[in-house]
Amino acid sequence: MKCQVTLRACGVARQWDLNEWSVVVLLAALSADPETFAEMDAALRRYQPAHRLFELGRPVAAEDDMISIDAPAAGVFPGENRWCLIDLVGQTVVAGGGLVLPEIGKASAFEEKTIASMAEDPLTVGAGPLCPVGWLDLADTWLFRLEDDHWQAIVAARARAACQQPRIDTRRVLFGFPLLQFLAERVISLVAARGSAAANSLPDDTAQTTHSRRIHADWLLTKRDDLGGVTPRQVLLADHDRIQRDLEHRVVQWMIQGFPPPALPGDSDAYRFGSYGIIEVMHYFVLVRALLAEAWRRVKSDRSLVPEALVQKLAAERERWLVTPLDEATTETPAEWIESERRRLSIVEERTHLDGNGSICRAPSTQASSTQDMSMDQTGPIFRWFEDHLQEMEDEFAFSLIRLRHDWEQEQGYGAN
Repeated sequence: MKCQVTLRACGVARQWDLNEWSVVVLLAALSADPETFAEMDAALRRYQPAHRLFELGRPVAAEDDMISIDAPAAGVFPGENRWCLIDLVGQTVVAGGGLVLPEIGKASAFEEKTIASMAEDPLTVGAGPLCPVGWLDLADTWLFRLEDDHWQAIVAARARAACQQPRIDTRRVLFGFPLLQFLAERVISLVAARGSAAANSLPDDTAQTTHSRRIHADWLLTKRDDLGGVTPRQVLLADHDRIQRDLEHRVVQWMIQGFPPPALPGDSDAYRFGSYGIIEVMHYFVLVRALLAEAWRRVKSDRSLVPEALVQKLAAERERWLVTPLDEATTETPAEWIESERRRLSIVEERTHLDGNGSICRAPSTQASSTQDMSMDQTGPIFRWFEDHLQEMEDEFAFSLIRLRHDWEQEQGYGAN
């Protein structure tokens, strides 16, 4: 049975009559966090690389009121027939006419013979078979609901709220000047507080390690206006588990279909403003410690350094660190690992990356210090996974990957009878 699907982005809407499995694929594609039609097109290519969906279907006329941020017109939707509205603006999905929505966070699967019968569906026409599994690894900001007397007002309110929400490039704060200034000022103030210019007035190695852990923890746990009133730790851990699930499901998809799903575009909002995954979180931990070590080294060699000068030196060290392999056994750099994760590319021993033309190619990859292997088969790739043991060894809430202090304390056994 066909379902009328309306997809709305800012200032534009389009409709199709789709089979049930194509509706599931559209919803699963939302895991890539698309905000525009172009980004939705790219998100769908993770499931159907050759799809032509946006060449087909029908635009929704302005008089139908679907391109307005205000409540969509009820007349656009087909009475008792099945329908679905996907609003990329307010991240809202509404279903009506008896359509049952899949559950966020779950997987949906169809038999291949069922998908094959949908060859003339707008999503599959001329594009070959679909992957028979769709994973709904959506951000928790999405709302799925069935039609009722209030659905239009809810869609409109969520869309207006999203348009009023300021967009923050958190990586400019976490990797940029705010981080470097915080580290430089804290190290210099600690040295100045010792009250002597003598070289032996500097903290010894043990004291420097203790100070570094405290500075690092304070940075992670301090609320900041330039992050919208939350802490760097909250930003880092807000969605890392979902990003990890999405990467794991791309691996399973690769195993099922025999080729890797394409990466997210490097100019997409999901890449530029998206959440942090475990690879970026782990590398960020190591980077901050490396910058603190460099700060101590610089101050030790030049006690006259002021914060502005030290910030410049830390910026140079940050750039050097990002493009330098972490050890002799690894040829890939932190910047390359992070890039792969931000573009939702599975990392393999002979890892995939994009060449200059945007095509997927293969290049040698090496072991990382904290990885797990998942073999597809004897001739297939070996997938790499990062673990969190470095941060958990710190035995401190600030560095843990557990989001809430209460949960971390329970994990540590604090307060147990």
